[in-house]
Amino acid sequence: MDPETAEGMVRKAKWIADQMQGNYERAKSLTRSEPPATDPGSQAFQKVAHGLFDLGSGSMKAQWQRYVDIAEKLQKALDVYNEVDEQAGKDAKKAGGGMFG
Repeated sequence: MDPETAEGMVRKAKWIADQMQGNYERAKSLTRSEPPATDPGSQAFQKVAHGLFDLGSGSMKAQWQRYVDIAEKLQKALDVYNEVDEQAGKDAKKAGGGMFG
């Protein structure tokens, strides 16, 4: 894989992680929602909904963390690749400019 493609993958993974963070924050905000009315039916419904919203926000948080981990691992792999590539260039210059130099 060429460096530009790898960099594009890192950018895309970071973008997805950012999107997932926003989704998590929106899902988490649902756990703080209030019932539309104060009648017992609305309050009972909201109590059940809060439990489901909590489960959903937990799932969104796990997905967000998964994408953060992917982005970090891709970035680390790209950093290692760039370091090795840079060192190879330095070694080639020290050896006389490469194979044909």
